[in-house]
Formats: sequence, C-alpha cells, structure tokens
Amino acid sequence: MCKVLKYFKRSLISITVFIFLNSAVLNAEPLPLMKSRNIQFETNEATWLSLDVSPNGQTIVMDILGDIYQLPIIGGKAVRITSGMAFDSQPVFSPDGRKIAFISDRNGGDGLWIMNVDGSKALEVSKNAMGFYATPEWSPDGKSILVSRGAPTFEIWRYSLNGKPVERLTKSVNNDDLGADSAHNAIGPVLSADGVELYYARKFGFVDMDARFPLWDIMKKDLRSGTESTFIKIQGSAFSPVISPNGTMMAYGTRHENDTALRLRNLVTGEDRWLFYPVERDVQEGLPSSGLLPGFTFLPNNKEILVSQNGKIQRVDIATAKAIEIPFVAKVDIDLGPLVRTQNKVEEGPVRARLIMQPRLSPDGSQMAFSAFGHVYTMSFPDGKPRRLTKEKTYEYQPSWSPDGKWLTYVTWSRGEGHLWKAQASGRGKPQQLSQYSNFYSEPIWSPDGKNIIMLRGNGYEHTLGFKNYKVQYQKHGVDIISIPAKGGDFTFVTPANGRNLPHFSNDKNRLYLSGKGKLSS
Repeated sequence: MCKVLKYFKRSLISITVFIFLNSAVLNAEPLPLMKSRNIQFETNEATWLSLDVSPNGQTIVMDILGDIYQLPIIGGKAVRITSGMAFDSQPVFSPDGRKIAFISDRNGGDGLWIMNVDGSKALEVSKNAMGFYATPEWSPDGKSILVSRGAPTFEIWRYSLNGKPVERLTKSVNNDDLGADSAHNAIGPVLSADGVELYYARKFGFVDMDARFPLWDIMKKDLRSGTESTFIKIQGSAFSPVISPNGTMMAYGTRHENDTALRLRNLVTGEDRWLFYPVERDVQEGLPSSGLLPGFTFLPNNKEILVSQNGKIQRVDIATAKAIEIPFVAKVDIDLGPLVRTQNKVEEGPVRARLIMQPRLSPDGSQMAFSAFGHVYTMSFPDGKPRRLTKEKTYEYQPSWSPDGKWLTYVTWSRGEGHLWKAQASGRGKPQQLSQYSNFYSEPIWSPDGKNIIMLRGNGYEHTLGFKNYKVQYQKHGVDIISIPAKGGDFTFVTPANGRNLPHFSNDKNRLYLSGKGKLSS
C-alpha cells in the first residue's frame, strides 16, 4: 500500500473515531440518527446546482441542498422527488429517460444509486464500496454507469447493470518516493457516442493550496486498446468534459481570469472557442468531492446548453452565447439530526497556560524561567508561583540564565523589530537592551564565563514574509551566529548558521556546538 493511501486511511480512521467518540459521549445519540429538526423555506436559487436534462428535452433534474428535484424545461415550480436525511446529489438521466443515476449517502456513506424517474425504487449500485463518489455518467447504451471514486485518489470505475463485474477504467499509480505529488486523479468521465473512447479530467497530486496552473488536463483513452493521450491541455486547466448528443462537440471548463468559463471544442474540425463566462467557480485547488464543476449538459437539439450561474439556471445558445434564465421556485423541506455541539463554559479567574515555551532551570536548580502568554516568567522550582520577570509591554521569549544565576537574557519581537535584553533574575531594576540593531534574534545563551551572549541573528523583515517553515526555508540563508557582550555593545560575527541552530557549550568551555540536519557540529 502506498504511503499516501496509508496516510489518508489513517487520517480518515482517526477522524471517524474522533467524531464517533465525541458524538457518542457528548450526545449519546444512537445510530442511525433519527430526525430531530426540520427546516422549510422556498428559494429561487441554489448554490452549486448540478443539473441534467431528459432525452426528450422536456424535463430538468437537479439537486438542491441534498434533495433531487424535477423542473419543466420552461421553468416554474420544482418538484422534489427525493427526501429525508440522506444527501442526494449529481443526478443524471439514463439514455432512455426512465432512470436517474445519482450519488447518495443514504446507506451511511457515499455511493452510486439509481432510481425510477419519479424517485421510486432507489437501488444502490456500488454496494458500499468505500470512498468519495462523484460525477456519475451513463454509457450511451444505458447498460452501465461510469463514476469517479476516490479513496482518496479518484479513479474511474464502470458499474454494469446486467451483472457483469465492476471494472476499473483508470488506475492511480502512486510513487512512494514522490509521495502525494504522484497521485493520478481521474474525475468527470464521459464516453464518446460509440462508447469506445473515454474522456476525463486528470491531475497529479491532491489538494493544491498554492497551485501552479495548469492543474487538470482532459485525457482521451481508447477502451479497446488501452492507449491514452492528453486531449486538451491549456493554461487555465481543462476539466468537466461534456459531449453533445450527436457526438460532434465537447464543452468543458477552464479557469479564465478570476472566474471559471466554458469552452467549446469541435470534435470533427478541432476548432476551440469560448462558450460562456462566467459560470460557477470551479474547485481545482480543493478536493472535488462533487466534481470540479456542478453538472451541466447539452440539450437534445445540440444547439444549447444548460448550466448554473450564480445560483440560477441559464439556457445558453451555442452559436451566439446568449443566455436566457430558466426561473424556478423550489420548496426546501429538510429533516435534520440533532445538533452536534457542546456547551463549553468559559473559565473565570487565573488563566492556565496551555503552552510553556523554553523552560530553563537556574544553575543551582532552585528557579525556573519560561515564556508564556508572550512574556518571561520565573518561579521557585518545582512548585512556586510564577511571576513576571519584567513589567514591559513588549513580547518576550527564550529566557537564558547567566552562569551565576543572577541574570536572565531574553529576546523580544514585534512586527519587524527584535532585540536582545537582560534583566535581573530577582525582577529588580529595569531591563537592559543589549543589541544595538533591530533584527530577529533567537536562542540566546551565555558563554561559560558570563562575559558574552551567543545567539542566532536573522533579518527581521524577511522573518515577516510568512515562510511555511522558518527554520527549514529561511534559516538556511541569511542567518548568522553572533556574540554580544553581556554588558552591551557591538556584536562579533562567529559563523554563518547554514541551517544550524541550538547553540550550546559542553565541558569544553572554549568550543561552541550547533545542531542541524540530525548532526552536531562545532
């Protein structure tokens, strides 16, 4: 099993156990959950509205807040055909218009389901196979359904309705050495009119918070030979392919400027042009648990498409790109389980520190200094009462004892400005600033003779730039080990840090040791 899958399975198990324990202990609700609340209202718009149109072009099927509705093609009152606490979504008509495939968690987890066009006789097709399910699509002959299943990497599977074994059409090939970046995700399947060629969107890797485009490409796979090639690769990515009923056109999504657009590819001539902009925002950088775009479709006349935009349904003329809104009103009637929340009393009086930083014992072991709440505290060890070292308003960190135990040095930091200080361990007198120049100082220690203080010094401005890991990405460059006299004065350069930290002395009082990359240097 690949490292990525092991990680995600462990994560999912941990999350499941956490939720189960908290729900069981805090709410003591038996499973399956029973409805305890109900929400009702009317709406004329819906977020992330996924839709399809019947083969005769007269009826729209769509999802709103976990229920599936039907709507006349001219608009009007939407009729709900599924209800209850299950979350039903992404409905698509079968080629003969008699069935609807959809995704539902009504058996406790996501799965592929089918039902009659009126919502009756719902049947699970996927048989509780674990994972996320998204973007169901019928084969042209209506004998099977393709769906993207993620556990967690999305693969495309084909479920036969005539008893044949389930078939995996794409495979996630993960390289353990490359980790998550090698995960082959496939989502949004659609077949050519003859059922031979499979089109889908592919991406390597998982969630991309700081993405570099393109992320997704539309792939083309010959299901007879197994050969596969990149079909569309453009800067804003290419995803969510939909093929016209006559098999000559493909509409697909792409990122354009700050929003998402649809483009149209002529499968005969290769011509590719803008079709409609903007549509609902895609989720390229996130987890496409309901696809990269809400479901959209061609009308049977091959001249128009239906797509959701800003919560409304738009009927778009392919030739002119002119859109006409299809109005609707839907009554939402949702049964809900109990609220999963607890009452947490806010404590009054003294506040207990949850994070103690850099606890340091005095040379004789009778006192301890530490940083908490952004200030330095001292206390008699082990059970004395903590007290502030200073009364200053600056943020204080990383205390270090002088060899005679009479002084403490520490660093301060505010946005873009930091210094090295020392104060009497007794708390008497005013603290003394030892550094002459504002920088990012850290990890100060006293020399064994108490005459100097050694520390790391980096650029204060660079430290404010938000590196993901300061010690790994920043401390490799621009950081030095320096020494400052304990009485204050100009610094003395010792050596570049080169990614090393934690300066300290051993029995050899003339030699400074540093840690870095799992090794000790001096």
